[in-house]
Amino acid sequence: MVSAGALRERVEVLELAETGPGVFAWTPARRVWARVELDRRSAVYSRLANAAPAALLTLRVQDLTPAMALSWRGRHLAVCGVRLIQPGWLEVRAALLEPADCLFRSEGTEHVRDRLNRPAPRVVRTVRCPAVLLEKYAGYAREGAYAQTGTGAILVVPKTAGEQRVGDTAVLSGPAAGTWEIRAVHLAGAWNNEYEVIRKEEA
Repeated sequence: MVSAGALRERVEVLELAETGPGVFAWTPARRVWARVELDRRSAVYSRLANAAPAALLTLRVQDLTPAMALSWRGRHLAVCGVRLIQPGWLEVRAALLEPADCLFRSEGTEHVRDRLNRPAPRVVRTVRCPAVLLEKYAGYAREGAYAQTGTGAILVVPKTAGEQRVGDTAVLSGPAAGTWEIRAVHLAGAWNNEYEVIRKEEA
């Protein structure tokens, strides 16, 4: 049985919000008390990538889905699953990840002309949002030449930030800083979009 006295950790619930045109960021929604335990088992945040360190949280029933995230002791926890363990109490399985600032750039491929019907520069669409770069799962294979390279990574982005296309670039900050090119798009997930990417200099 879970008791309120076991909830000794202060956790912040985060929601992805559009803070400006084409700019998304994790924003605090509320603070709650929780029990937090680091889990020996890993958490699967992407079916295409290696598993990540995990945490288990117990908290009171509330609106919480994998579209949200948590912040605990300065660490980012990506929600992987939520289940009711007894009336009034939830268990949350989360992956401990390091989100990076990501700037997606997409050049329009259509022919653009100005009001005088003269060729005009292509329109560049940009989206800035948090993203997680993960090492691609070694057992994952996809048909085609790219599957034979053995290089690349998986970039995971919340669906709220919209969809990107093959050929778009992602400029990341942090440990994986650099420019990455999208080689394949996976949009079937309920909460996140996943992109197979390769460093631009390797493309």
